[in-house]
Amino acid sequence: MKKMAFILFCFLLMRVSAFAASAEDTRGREEDKRKSLAPTEVQQYPATPAHEPESDKENYAFLSELYNKKVSSIADACRAISIVLGREEQFVQDNLLPPSIKKKFNYQEPLRKGQAAYMLCKALDMEGGLWLRLLGLNQRYALRELVYEGIMFPGNVQDFMSGKELISTLTQAADYLTRSHDK
Repeated sequence: MKKMAFILFCFLLMRVSAFAASAEDTRGREEDKRKSLAPTEVQQYPATPAHEPESDKENYAFLSELYNKKVSSIADACRAISIVLGREEQFVQDNLLPPSIKKKFNYQEPLRKGQAAYMLCKALDMEGGLWLRLLGLNQRYALRELVYEGIMFPGNVQDFMSGKELISTLTQAADYLTRSHDK
């Protein structure tokens, strides 16, 4: 009985190894599939480019100054979002700011993580998770959603944002926008 089981096991092992494909064979089949699909794939164009500013040098200078700031302001965030995400600055100030900031109209106060998260969630048109949908867009759940998506680093809603962190966040937001546009 043991001999019969051993022979059956060897027979099955030989059949499995006969059908096994090497990595090169698998890669070759995948490349052939890609080549056959290439003409049928719909070409996706990038999102419409933002309105070209009068001077790109001014924008680059602003972003490099912002990168070196220890604490960024709300006005810096509005301008940086308008540059990086391709929104008009007036649109950002009118539509993306939390109601608490609109009431004060003090754009020179330091930017907090919750305020930046709120602005980015609105700029990216994020629907969010369960709590964001149930309770509506607020700074706390906007920050949690952006942390979940990998756009922002975790922290408290009241933490100040440095320029370096704001630029990093906007870079991740632009990547997220590109990924969501590709889907």
